Amino acid sequence: MFRCDLHLSRDWSQTHHFMEVMAIITTTISVVLVFVATGTLFVANGTATNSSQDEFREMQEFLNFLSALQYDTRIRPGLDTGNPTLVNVSMHFNFIADLSDVSMDFTINIFLRQNWNDPRLAFAGNTSGLDSVTLGDSTRNDIWVPDLYFMNEKNSRFHTVTTPNRMIIISANGDIMYSQRLTETLSCAFNLANFPMDKQACRINIESYAYNINNLVLSWKETDPLSFAKDAGRNLADFTLMGTTTGDCSTIYPSGGYTCIYAEMSFRRDLNYYLIQVYAPSVVVVLLSFVNFWIDPTAVPARTTIGIITILTISTQSVSVQSGLPRVSYVKAIDVWNSVCLVFVMASMLEYAVVNFLLRRKKAEDVKELTKPDEASELPGHSSTPSESSWVGVKTSPLIHCAKRTPAEMVDYTSRYLFISAFFLFNTVYWSVYLPSY
Repeated sequence: MFRCDLHLSRDWSQTHHFMEVMAIITTTISVVLVFVATGTLFVANGTATNSSQDEFREMQEFLNFLSALQYDTRIRPGLDTGNPTLVNVSMHFNFIADLSDVSMDFTINIFLRQNWNDPRLAFAGNTSGLDSVTLGDSTRNDIWVPDLYFMNEKNSRFHTVTTPNRMIIISANGDIMYSQRLTETLSCAFNLANFPMDKQACRINIESYAYNINNLVLSWKETDPLSFAKDAGRNLADFTLMGTTTGDCSTIYPSGGYTCIYAEMSFRRDLNYYLIQVYAPSVVVVLLSFVNFWIDPTAVPARTTIGIITILTISTQSVSVQSGLPRVSYVKAIDVWNSVCLVFVMASMLEYAVVNFLLRRKKAEDVKELTKPDEASELPGHSSTPSESSWVGVKTSPLIHCAKRTPAEMVDYTSRYLFISAFFLFNTVYWSVYLPSY
């Protein structure tokens, strides 16, 4: 018993000693980790601080270099060598909106970016380790910038919220990138001959105002001169952007030749709206006017009402469509459609006028036939009492009348197939002419 207790005491002593050793090791490791983490943080903070201090020092060196530079903003780069200043242009479209048929213009919101080289602003070797410097709007008036303008501009706006939206990046070799955010409303000569199955090409023309081609040359950036935001065309209700092209539009004026570049955007009008709101209703109205041919010719109020309603509906629809379009001197595709539809409903009304005339004439002839005296009764030896044969003739005439169609009924019967066939033929010709170009 004593020996067993001795063994238990020794085991407990060894276990307690082992636990104390493990606690000391764990505490030591924790302290070491804390010191390592703290040292790393101090090193990182020191590095960040040094980096910020270096950036601040380099910026200060550049500003001092710019202040000490005898720079004249009135002199363009390259004037001392006699070479024109080369300006590369690119645009990023934030959104395109408001293609207006009436005012014939469109609105864009863009980042206009211009790149050129100004050797006077090259600071390589003057500052330590600085590759480029980004400046805000405050330095816009301290350097020379191109005098570009939009030739087909109707209205423009430069954004100043929350600060003037301009940015200038100057590289160490003197390359400059000048970016500004603009909203432009530009004119666009719409060709509405195929409206509403039309395509429109709208241009953005950019030119230097004061510098002729001997002093400044504009060109598009070689790679991706035009870029678009993901939803740049989401505000286009009636059009879809199909593609873009760029080119040169240099012009010669009495004062000399001026360099000009353009970007052309191709739009296609969405036809779905007009199919639902114009074409489908007018087809229904025209077919409704054809219902007249199945109505009894003697039902004058019914046939007259349908004819007048269909004529007024087509006329109102045509006026509604024209109210949203400019006054042009040529015939549009929608004009052809509305005019022919109006001709069909008016023709159906005129057809009933013919039918009604034939019906009244037939009634007059029938009355005249019934009231005509019997020639045999006027001969000697014959009484005025109608003979049996004459009664038989009067009684069988309605049967003969029912056995064949009257002229009025023949006109209605023929019109049913003639009008429908003609309208179907018109649709075939109309869509085959205008749809291929869409």
